Order: sequence, then structure tokens, then C-alpha cells
Amino acid sequence: MDQTQSRRGRPPRITHDQIAQAVIDVGFPNLTFAAVREKLGVGESTLYRYAPDRDELVRMGLNYAFSQVEMPPLEGHWRDILHSQAVHLWRSFEKYPGSATEAARGVVPAVAMYFLEELCAALIRRGFTPENAVIACDTLFDMVIDNRRGVEHIDALIPDGGPGRENILEQVGQDQPAPHQQDQDQDTDPYREQAQQAILDVFTRDPYDWLICKITIILDGIAQSLAPQQPPDASALPDASYRPVGAGDYLVSRPCTLCVHVRRLTAQVRRFPRRIRHPSSTCRGGSPSWGTSRRGDA
Repeated sequence: MDQTQSRRGRPPRITHDQIAQAVIDVGFPNLTFAAVREKLGVGESTLYRYAPDRDELVRMGLNYAFSQVEMPPLEGHWRDILHSQAVHLWRSFEKYPGSATEAARGVVPAVAMYFLEELCAALIRRGFTPENAVIACDTLFDMVIDNRRGVEHIDALIPDGGPGRENILEQVGQDQPAPHQQDQDQDTDPYREQAQQAILDVFTRDPYDWLICKITIILDGIAQSLAPQQPPDASALPDASYRPVGAGDYLVSRPCTLCVHVRRLTAQVRRFPRRIRHPSSTCRGGSPSWGTSRRGDA
């Protein structure tokens, strides 16, 4: 029997990809069931069979959109990886106006979770603990999504997004002190004038430039609080092990500052490596750390 004759029922009139493309064509700011149905030329019951609500339409559209862009390679130092991924995400939102606002509502497509898992795995390979890898990615991407969402609203890229950037600029420098400041002459405060100028500079500069400033600050914080401790010449190591040349292997578990200085000093004195035990019992690093000695224990 021919396969076409063995099929029962009416064949599907649309596919998930067709719906997703229709969502992109309509645009997230104007997305409604009626607009997608009209774009596809199908009835309401047909569309509901694939997407029971608007959030599912958004999810299908985001999943399709982000599947079309190539993810930057997860290669090199962890800081370079996170920086490139953050910029990539921001540019992807920029390509599809309104997408950041939808993502900020918590509508997460499957492809986003896949990328997050891959990125966290890359950080773990480079010495991050699993929890710290997730915290680092979540903190950075929360900022990226919120930053791009703010641009969509401030620049009125979506309906009812707000009064616009010009309205914000008009509010800067207005003589409207708070109630507890009524008796203060704020116009003569040079620090307030400097603050006003800085605010004007922020809201008149390219939003992308401001994004890069924020990315740098967050990456600095990750380096201090979440990243594995490594020597200056071992930044490319795929894990958190501290391996100074000629001094054996060192166990590292978030050492305190004293640990780091002692190990760096030992790495420099390569000709006389010794066993090093932690001098303090209050270090957060846990167990004492040591290197194998070539001349016997101290």
C-alpha cells in the first residue's frame, strides 16, 4: 500500500518553524494571536493546537531567532568567553526589538537553556565550582537582559515603553529638591553639578558603550569573588590547580590572601621548594596546601 494512502486524517497545515517565522515577521512588540493567524492564513483552532497562549508564541519565536545566530566559540580565558557571550546576547536582542522585554518577563526558550548549560560547563572546565559558574552567568546575563530591556523602553522601541530618552534628559537638573532638602541651596553644590553632567553623558552616549562599562565591572567582581585563584602566568589553565614550574602540584580550594602570597613567593624561589603548611586555622581554603619538595621537608 502506498504510504500516502495509509495516512489518516488531514495533514498538518502549518509547522512550528512556520509559526516561529510568522512571530518574527509580526515582531514581538506587535505580537498577538490575531496577527500571527492572519500572517499564516489559518484559523484560531489550528494555531491553538500548536501554541495555547501568547507566551508559547513568544517562546517559539525566541527559540527560532536565537537558533539562527552563531554562538561565539567557548575558547580562551574565562573572562574573554563571558565578555564575548554577553556582547553576543545583547546584539541578538538588538536584532529583534522587543525580545529583551519578553525575556525579562521570564519567557525562556529551550535554546537559551542549552547555551547556558554549555557556558557553565566551559567555566567549570576552567576551575569554577558548578555553583559559582551558574552565579557568574546569571549575574552577567541578568544585567545584559535588563540593560537591553531598558534601551527598548527608553528609546520607545516597543508600544507603551515609556516617555522616551528626551523626557529623562529634561528631568536632569530640575530644581525640585526632596522635602528634607528644602533649606539647602543645591544650585551651588559643585558635586551635584558634576553628577548632573555625568548623568547627561550616560543618557546621550551610545547604549552599547555603557553596556561595555557594566560588563567590565561585573567581570572584575567575578574575578574577585567567584573565579578560581590562579597565578599570573597560568591564566590559561583549564582548572584551578596552581602548578608553579619546578615546585610540584598544589591543592587549591579558595585560599586566603596569605596563602596566595606564600605560594607566589615559593614559586619564585624555584631552587629551594619546600613543603608549605597554612599558618592560620581560620583560612576559608580548608585543608592545608603543600607542594612536593625536592630537598626534603622543612
